[in-house]
Amino acid sequence: MKRRLVAILLISALSLSLTGCFGNTRNPFADDEDEEETTSDYFEDDVEDVRPLLDLNDLKYVDAEETFGEYYVSDVDTPWGVGKDLKMADGTVRNYFCDYCFDSSYNIVNENMNYIATVSRPIVTVFDSTIDGYVIYEVTYTQLFPICSREPSSVYMSFFSYHNVGYVDYYTGATFPTVNMSTQIDSFRVYGDVIYNGSRYNVAYYEYREDEVLSSSYEYQDDGYYINRTTVQITSTSYFLVPEGYDGILLYVYIGYDFDKSAEEVLADDDAYFTPPGFFGDDENLDDYVFFGINAPE
Repeated sequence: MKRRLVAILLISALSLSLTGCFGNTRNPFADDEDEEETTSDYFEDDVEDVRPLLDLNDLKYVDAEETFGEYYVSDVDTPWGVGKDLKMADGTVRNYFCDYCFDSSYNIVNENMNYIATVSRPIVTVFDSTIDGYVIYEVTYTQLFPICSREPSSVYMSFFSYHNVGYVDYYTGATFPTVNMSTQIDSFRVYGDVIYNGSRYNVAYYEYREDEVLSSSYEYQDDGYYINRTTVQITSTSYFLVPEGYDGILLYVYIGYDFDKSAEEVLADDDAYFTPPGFFGDDENLDDYVFFGINAPE
């Protein structure tokens, strides 16, 4: 299954980690009131015991909504992530992006001078839900794109293409469903029922994307071209409605380079298509991915 989620952000050209809570092999959807509490490096030790309450109905409107209906998760003896030598991160991760500038005939007219982006370590907050037996994980991270492009003054349109992050369940290898972020949407909701070990659980995933230009400058060159230096930051906030006690979310970042594509191929990915739950298959090269553990104290 293709894990390289390609997203596109349109830019106006007219203005110049695995921590202790993953060490067990328990049922990831089990009620674990009797289990020993764990802590995470992402949180201070003196965090208050009482979690804030969040009603998903209070979240902002989403641009797209899909349901995966029912998804049956097979019981496992050994968690998917055990023995796979997953590269776990606890700091900023570098990955790749590509900037594209077009003239009025939609020919590419720029030369990229930087392909390196960064993904920050996610900040995780856990809320109590208004639905009994469930909690809400809020996951916030940023992606920084320092665009450096040699281009003419006659740029008609520009965008950059990058790999969005994804989420996978540590215990089963099941990937979370998504709606691809295109130039048409900046938010989505996917929801459905997960059936595990004979029990049914309502699960929902919300994603919001906001972009900001942090800096922008143009430097004239003697040959008539300009060096465009624009730094764009994308802030993404994810919300997960999951059964209380579930601690199996991993965030993954694709760090391989595969942007040697034509503009037509890239634009073909500019579609808000729905990807249902699947499996992080054995055909994926795990060396091309870095993982963050999405952990929080109970």
